[in-house]
Amino acid sequence: MIRKIRWWHLVALLIILVGICIVVWSAKEQGAAQQNELLTKTRLAGTGILAGDIIRLSGSSADLTSPEYITLKNHLNQVRQSEPNIRFAYLMGQKNDGTVFFYADSEDPTSGDYSPPGQVYTEVSADARSVFSNGNAVTVGPVTDRWGTWVSGYVPVIDPTTGKVVAVFGMDVDASAWYWEIISHGLPSLAAILLILILFAAFVVFDERSQNEKRRIAASEESLREKEAFQRALLDNLTAGVVIVDAKTHRIDLVNPTAAALFGAPLDQIIGKKCNRFLCPAFEGACPVIDLSQDVNYAERIMLRSDGTQIPILKSVKRITLGGQEKLLENFIDITERKWVEKALMESTEKYRLVVDNANEAILVAQDGIAKLVNRMTAELTGYPEEELTSKPFAGFIHPADREMVVENYSRRLRGENLPARYQFRVLRKDGDVRWVEIGAVRIAWEGRPASLNFLTDITKRKKFETALFESTEKYRLLVENASEIIAVVQDGMFKFVNKKGIELTGYSLAELMARPSLEFVYPADRDLVIHHHQSRLQKETELDHFPARIIIQDGSIRWFEIKGVQITWEDQPAVLYFYTDITRRKQAEIAVQAANKKLNMLSSVTRHDILNQLMGLRTFLELSREDTKDPTLLGYIEKEDQAAEAIQWQIEFTRDFEDIGTKEPTWQDVAAAVGVAKTELKGMPGVEVDIRISGLEVFADAPFEKVFFNLMENSVRHGEHVTRIALSLRETETGFVIVYEDNGIGIPEEDKKKLFRKGFGKHTGLGLFLSREILSITGITITENGVTGEGARFEITVPKGVYRFSRAKAA
Repeated sequence: MIRKIRWWHLVALLIILVGICIVVWSAKEQGAAQQNELLTKTRLAGTGILAGDIIRLSGSSADLTSPEYITLKNHLNQVRQSEPNIRFAYLMGQKNDGTVFFYADSEDPTSGDYSPPGQVYTEVSADARSVFSNGNAVTVGPVTDRWGTWVSGYVPVIDPTTGKVVAVFGMDVDASAWYWEIISHGLPSLAAILLILILFAAFVVFDERSQNEKRRIAASEESLREKEAFQRALLDNLTAGVVIVDAKTHRIDLVNPTAAALFGAPLDQIIGKKCNRFLCPAFEGACPVIDLSQDVNYAERIMLRSDGTQIPILKSVKRITLGGQEKLLENFIDITERKWVEKALMESTEKYRLVVDNANEAILVAQDGIAKLVNRMTAELTGYPEEELTSKPFAGFIHPADREMVVENYSRRLRGENLPARYQFRVLRKDGDVRWVEIGAVRIAWEGRPASLNFLTDITKRKKFETALFESTEKYRLLVENASEIIAVVQDGMFKFVNKKGIELTGYSLAELMARPSLEFVYPADRDLVIHHHQSRLQKETELDHFPARIIIQDGSIRWFEIKGVQITWEDQPAVLYFYTDITRRKQAEIAVQAANKKLNMLSSVTRHDILNQLMGLRTFLELSREDTKDPTLLGYIEKEDQAAEAIQWQIEFTRDFEDIGTKEPTWQDVAAAVGVAKTELKGMPGVEVDIRISGLEVFADAPFEKVFFNLMENSVRHGEHVTRIALSLRETETGFVIVYEDNGIGIPEEDKKKLFRKGFGKHTGLGLFLSREILSITGITITENGVTGEGARFEITVPKGVYRFSRAKAA
């Protein structure tokens, strides 16, 4: 009993000592954090003080009427008002003899704490005085002067032309408030220590009562069961895995459900097993705690699961004594997800570094008024080399007319104020040229301090266009108002402009159109399509120029419109200019044609089926005739008749694959996948290598697109005689992309090339290449043959701009 009491005292003393250490450490950390915060606030507040204004001050009562002093005084007042914890904000100067005086402070002249210009500051500390000589920002305190006891932040105001310190800007925090904040920060830690002591005392009481209960076990079995149930519930509901291992035998004595779930095995298959090579990947005699005497405390380790796999864990191991025997109490948590996040973060960091270095817009990180990071495009935009951009205040690269506005927005953003996400200003290049840019800026932390991440897009050409557009507003207004189609501007989901034709065709008043979201006028089934194209226009993604959609008219009827959109700037914000052409009659005609085509296809299918049945009967009777006839002449006739019937059957079946040409809307189709489908469908190509060097290209083509490649490969195998290799490659041109199809066969004779794509020309059906050209021409794609006779066939499929795109996987 005495041994246990001494152990309890030692643990309690250890808790108290650890608690004191934590509270002291917390106080030091909080003090350091407050110093950094005060210094950061002082730096930010000091950015609004211009060295040029200070140079024009005399440091005497004559400054009271100068505009520089008034500006400085107002700035100090604003700093004082915006930071409630700051008691004084002031600007100090130093005379040639080392005397420190005040230029101005944040106090009202009627205040008893007011310091007039030129007042000597005799109590200035040595640390504060050192800022004049070395130019380094510092925090000082606590220091007592005639106004009280303070903790102060000091930053130098440097003349950018000479690099000398012309003044020191300071801000004071009341020392009592300073210490109270440090103390209050440590209170939670102190409370936690007290709670731990209380819980430990409760544990001691509980343990002592448990021992007494064991002596009276016969009379208190129910109470003991309740306590055991409580302990089991506590162990079973812990979110961390808990294992108790015998220190001598290394066998597992106890495991909680959380640990068992991580092991991947039931409790009865874990208890009694040796921990090495089962839970811990350590060899016999190499236990990190027992054999190697390692301290495992919140250490990253590997855990072996029952299926042999490994997972990373954060583990702590403590030596304890249970029933007079030494045990190891192990607790751990699964950190697989955290490790995955760390890996993903590292990969993401590298990826974003490459993105920044190769971005097509200027990217700049600004802190303390200086560019801390710039990319290649920033140097190209400004005409300055990167090392020069990062060595001077960024305000020097801004056009004088916009400089104050940009600096003000920068300062407000760092203070956490809400500002427009994007705005425009002018950049003054090194060669004197002026460029308009659009900036997107966000507040970030850079090396632990506030900074601004900025994305600059050169919009000079766009601004020139906007200026020209503005100058011709009246001319375009007449064109728009008298246009035969609806012209509208949509911004933030609302109509910002609708011409007279929009009111006339829809039946809505201008007020009705402008008051409701633009999507409310779109037929519900088409809204996702309209949203997709609207976002594509705003993000300037490559899409088709126009698309059809239905609009709900004021009387409730539905009309079809062909919609074309272009991204514009409307009142300095992104918007989309739309042109709506009424195609209701055309769509009605298309629907009628599609219905007729379906009926014709159905008729064609039925007719083809009946003809094939008759051909099958005909060929059966021809076969019977062949068996019953011995006359060689008649057998020759029968053979030719069967060949003719076979050709008719092949041609009828051939039309099945092409009966849907032009009857459905074209779709985006992956070229490489289409070639793979054609290769699979085309049987009998042993010994022919197909080299596909096209990845990610999608073309907007008619549904049976893969039949084009099926016909090309069939022609190569059927007529190329000795084809062993077919290759498909991609070449970019000024007008789009060219898909090149080549084989190593005998090629195509010159006299056949002009007739190659004619209907009926060829040695088989005469339809394959003719129909291939028809499939491609539906969406403006062309095909030509320019191979060299004797060296192989070469087909070039030209895909114009707007009819191709690359999949996201390829673009990434």
